Amino acid sequence: MLVWTAFLLLSGSPELSWSHWLSPSVYAALHLNDRNDEGRVWHVLFSFLMIAVGAFYGLYLMRSGRWKDLVPNAASWKDAYFVVLHDVGGKTHRSALAKYNGAQRIAYCAVILLGLGEVITGLPIYFKDWAGYANVPGGQTAIRFEHFILMLGILAFVVVHLIQVVRAGWNNFRAMIIGLEVVYPKNGNRTDIAQAQPEPENLAPLAPAIEIEADIRERSRRGFLYAAVVGAVVLVAGLFAHEQSSAPDRVPSWLNWARDVESNPNKSTNANR
Repeated sequence: MLVWTAFLLLSGSPELSWSHWLSPSVYAALHLNDRNDEGRVWHVLFSFLMIAVGAFYGLYLMRSGRWKDLVPNAASWKDAYFVVLHDVGGKTHRSALAKYNGAQRIAYCAVILLGLGEVITGLPIYFKDWAGYANVPGGQTAIRFEHFILMLGILAFVVVHLIQVVRAGWNNFRAMIIGLEVVYPKNGNRTDIAQAQPEPENLAPLAPAIEIEADIRERSRRGFLYAAVVGAVVLVAGLFAHEQSSAPDRVPSWLNWARDVESNPNKSTNANR
């Protein structure tokens, strides 16, 4: 939503020529042309939602101690180098047992920092009174460029992440959805499973195969149902925002606080119709 509204916002900013690398026909087909004011409204709304989710996630990481799994350590950089070589098919490499390997630690920590950078650069764009703060990284034009580059960095992470999920296969993808990874022992030896677990304390107790498969099916049903609900909510929100922004002055009145009145004084009058 933030990426889409960013292009909606930038389409009406001719002074930011570096952001117009899509064909004008693409902007027109997607109703992204000259929708600067509407794009700003939706972008601001979803930006504050992102900040709320990010704050909640950061609090969770700190309180649960999970931040230790994400922050790279001294061995992460060397391990990441060999992981990349392995992924591109250049060298066989097996990382030490841990929740995340070196490359994952660096990537996951980096995308959190990129999100934080988006907040730091985005707030002075929205709050025009923060002119002094915006001058620190070079002024409004520079900070908008930095905001845009950080967005491209997040998009790059998403693309690489999706490719890696596909390469990892179904079992790994299912684990992301149901919160449980299924590890099958070699020759029925449970020791193999314990050795494969980065968190042996979370290893499930022994149970008959039929009970395990039933548990997996139930977890899968719930997990994919939750994922479908989240996907539907995002889709409905996107369709609603797109429909609202495809014609002038279709932004709900309760979002007038996010309008850029300074750039177009007439909008404040139109918004009150």
